[in-house]
Amino acid sequence: MTGIPAVQRRGAEARLALLPFAFFLTGATSLVFESVWFRRLTILFGSTGYAAATVFTAFMAGLALGSLAAGRIADRPHWDRARLLRAYAIVEACIGIAALVLPLSGESLLPVLALGNRMGHGVLWGALFRFVLALAVLIVPTTLMGATLPLAGKAFAERGGGHLGSEAGRLYAANTLGAVAGTLATGFVLLPAVGVRVTTFAAAATNLTVAALVLFLARSVEEPGSQSSLGRTTAASAGPSPLRSRLALLVFAVSGGVAMIYEEVWQRALQLVIGSSAYSFAILLSSYLFGLASGAWVYSRRTASQPGQAQNLAIAELLVAGTAAAGLLFLDDLPAVFLVLIRMIPQGPVPALLAQAALAGSVVLLPTFFLGMLFPAMLSWHAGSAQAPPRHGSARAIGQVYSANTAGAIVGSFLGGFVLIPLLGLQRSLVALVVGSALAGLAFAALGASRRGTLVVAAAVVAVIAFVPSMSRPWNLRAMNAGVFRLSTASEVAAGIDQDQSAAALPRATGLQIDDVVRTGFEPVRRSVVLEHHDGITTTVAVTETTLGTRAPGVVMTAYALRVNGKPDASLTVRHRAGEPPVTGTVLPSGDMETQVLSGALPLFLDLPAGDALVIGWGSGVTVATLSRGLNPAERRRVVAVELEAEVIRASRVFAGFVAPDARRVLTRLEDGRNLLLLDPRRYAAIVSEPSNPWVSGASNLFTEEFFRLVRRRLASGGVFVQWLQAYEISVDSVRSVLAALVRAFPSVTVLRMVHSRGDLLLVCGDRPARWREPASALPSVLATIGVRTAEDVASRVIVSGQRVRTFSRGAIPNRDDHPFVEFRAPLDLVRFGRWGSDVIVRALAGRLDRPPEAAGLDRARLARALVSAGRPRAALALGPAQPVARAAQRMLEARAAGLSEHEAWTELPERLAAWRAGPGEAGRRMAVADAYLALGYPERAAALYLAVPPAGIEP
Repeated sequence: MTGIPAVQRRGAEARLALLPFAFFLTGATSLVFESVWFRRLTILFGSTGYAAATVFTAFMAGLALGSLAAGRIADRPHWDRARLLRAYAIVEACIGIAALVLPLSGESLLPVLALGNRMGHGVLWGALFRFVLALAVLIVPTTLMGATLPLAGKAFAERGGGHLGSEAGRLYAANTLGAVAGTLATGFVLLPAVGVRVTTFAAAATNLTVAALVLFLARSVEEPGSQSSLGRTTAASAGPSPLRSRLALLVFAVSGGVAMIYEEVWQRALQLVIGSSAYSFAILLSSYLFGLASGAWVYSRRTASQPGQAQNLAIAELLVAGTAAAGLLFLDDLPAVFLVLIRMIPQGPVPALLAQAALAGSVVLLPTFFLGMLFPAMLSWHAGSAQAPPRHGSARAIGQVYSANTAGAIVGSFLGGFVLIPLLGLQRSLVALVVGSALAGLAFAALGASRRGTLVVAAAVVAVIAFVPSMSRPWNLRAMNAGVFRLSTASEVAAGIDQDQSAAALPRATGLQIDDVVRTGFEPVRRSVVLEHHDGITTTVAVTETTLGTRAPGVVMTAYALRVNGKPDASLTVRHRAGEPPVTGTVLPSGDMETQVLSGALPLFLDLPAGDALVIGWGSGVTVATLSRGLNPAERRRVVAVELEAEVIRASRVFAGFVAPDARRVLTRLEDGRNLLLLDPRRYAAIVSEPSNPWVSGASNLFTEEFFRLVRRRLASGGVFVQWLQAYEISVDSVRSVLAALVRAFPSVTVLRMVHSRGDLLLVCGDRPARWREPASALPSVLATIGVRTAEDVASRVIVSGQRVRTFSRGAIPNRDDHPFVEFRAPLDLVRFGRWGSDVIVRALAGRLDRPPEAAGLDRARLARALVSAGRPRAALALGPAQPVARAAQRMLEARAAGLSEHEAWTELPERLAAWRAGPGEAGRRMAVADAYLALGYPERAAALYLAVPPAGIEP
């Protein structure tokens, strides 16, 4: 290189070696930007499969456009290394600036979205309109992102006689490895600690710093006119003819689509094992990207500069098929493997997350390692094409290969999410992908390998296809839908027993076996099957049926559970005669039944303004059924039920045989509930939000202050909002954060705890305090199932309201869109389940529950009986005695002698129970057992014990 001293030239080359580090940093920031942009646009566009696909397509389209455009521009004769690096630096700086501006442009889309919503409806119109808007927002930054690899790749490959496939492949690997770091940093550190806005600022600052670093590098490289040996090294490798090159790009695009579908299917399948939290998503994505980065790095350093790239492409595709097939064979064994792992490791978030990463890596790492080899191999082969002189065609080659892969990913994302998975299911989709990878290998061999090599590859493809029946062995759907990621239930799953059987165990400290006193009715599981299993567009939905034996001769219990991505979202238990259909039996209030029914019933016990009701989340359909059948027929109201996944509604038909909605009064809409409220200005008399687990990614958007404020804007004056919230496997801090968000949005928040489903809370919010009254129309019969017949029965479940809720939440971090505290804290609570329980939450929230609810307008005697029935005798005592204790006790004992059921006798328990606690000896021991039953959430069984212990001074 004339005119440049050798020492200066060597120094410039050494400094240029910093470019992979710069690409590593921008790979990390690109993933950060992608995460926060998708998060913001999901709130605007919704989280339906179609909305997510439009955002993803717009993002990838920008990448493809940028790589093609930059490839053409950077191959102009006067674009030397200095200019390439300056252009790359400017591009990175512009990406950082665009990242700061994009949130403003996203917020300005809301009026346009609302206008589009009024202009037309339907899936196609909505997807097209959202795609145009997403493209308008993302086109600039994503086009700039796509331009980085052709610019930097050509500049880096021209140093010291480098090979294009090897050097650009190393940059690609460094960028992808940076994406791994960005995924982990975003999911595990930045968003949980500082939130979305500060994370965006940090990533933008990093981009600007990288731009300054690259500008410094640009000043140290050779002047224009210097010669590079890239042309010689690239020309030495044989490339395909122009026609074969175009065909190879087409096959590579297909391979990119297959790779994208692999990611979708693996993510959906592994979520059944490791859960659907933000951490699970970060683990899955980082595992996938790490495999790609490792494969690209190894191949770029060792093989990319050697001849025979077409044959290498074919071999890599076959290895992808083989390793993916191996993972497919044992994927349904992972739940059992996970149960073994968690017994071997210490309990805690870090060991549990590492175990989840190990499971994900066992399936994903090897196939993605070989997938990562495809880009540098394809680039090396394509760069040797006779289409253009290598010296001035290198950037174009990078752009063409990258854009082909990206275009294939766009098509693959659509086909995988909307065609392959819903049509074939997860398992058969993986089988199809394995065959697709093998056929892609055969296509690469036919385009460039020797005849002998092609025959060998063809034989391998035949072997893969012959292996299809073995890969198609049906998965163990019961294991895949068991929800083993809920560590609190892992032992029950491992033992093959129902969770309620374990919950019925009493503390041995009482010294009295419960079977000595009262029959529990719990026996080991007799039968457990998966009745329904559907892989939908967004989630996997299953319905399980478990038959439990009882101590009563000829009587069994059948429990149904609706599981979404392995997590039980709704349940129903029936007690019936053995050999008879469950529909002939009696629905029990246990499990989720009480919460499902009461979610729909609470608005019926309040004075509602005119207007329809909205239920977010279909679940089992019980809430919609209760509300639709309880509305006053004289009032022309409807229940609008919005559900994200159509398969949930399809699977809920199992529950409809017991509690069916009134189809005449229900309007079902398949879309995102938050997005519906955002774009539709209509107001509702009542809004019920059923998703109850804030640790689930996506559903977590329904627990933020911004969502609660949106709900309040969509309520008519005097309207009511009901939120279902879990009080199990969640910390006090997480509950405080949700309540802090609620009290910032609503003047009044009332918290109810269920009697039978003691792990559930219902939060009733509005402009004024809740005042319970008898419904104007006849109550749905299903309410009798949970023991609710009067307004007093509802009021007895209130544990705290008004200022006490504000006091409890004071000082907590409000759960917000910008800082989703609960989304990242609650999954850790799920792991540390031993520290938390519903009693811990309730004690922190309401103390000892000895304070009665507001009794204005209620019958105090009935309220006292309802409070005792709810296991709150101290609160009943605080209302004052309605009659002497002796007379009440005598009446209770007479009721029991008359043969009333345990529950009916329990409702007659008097207001004062102090005398019961004075009984010595055996009576005291039995009372301890009864107290334990109350704490565990079995008031009817406690009733039998309380009734069996006479008060002091009274003989039965």
